[in-house]
Amino acid sequence: MPPACEIDCATRTCIGGTRSDGTRWQMAPADLIQAIGSGAITCYVTLEGHAHLVMVKADPGGAKSLVTLVGDLGGLRLPPCP
Repeated sequence: MPPACEIDCATRTCIGGTRSDGTRWQMAPADLIQAIGSGAITCYVTLEGHAHLVMVKADPGGAKSLVTLVGDLGGLRLPPCP
C-alpha cells in the first residue's frame, strides 16, 4: 500500500502537508495529480475531524484535478503552505 499523506495547505504553485512519520512535504499540483493517479501516493484531507480521500478527476476535456467526496480540493480553502 502506498504511503498516506495528509494535505493541510495549498497555494496555486504547491500543495503540502504531513507524512505519516510527521515530516512535512510539498509538491506541485501537477506532480501530485500524477503521483496519486499512478498509485504512488495516497492523500487525504481532514475536515471537521473526518478524513476524506483525495482522488484524481478528469473532466470531459481530459483536464485533471484533485477532488474529495465533499468537493474539489481547490474549493476547500486550505491555508497557504509555509
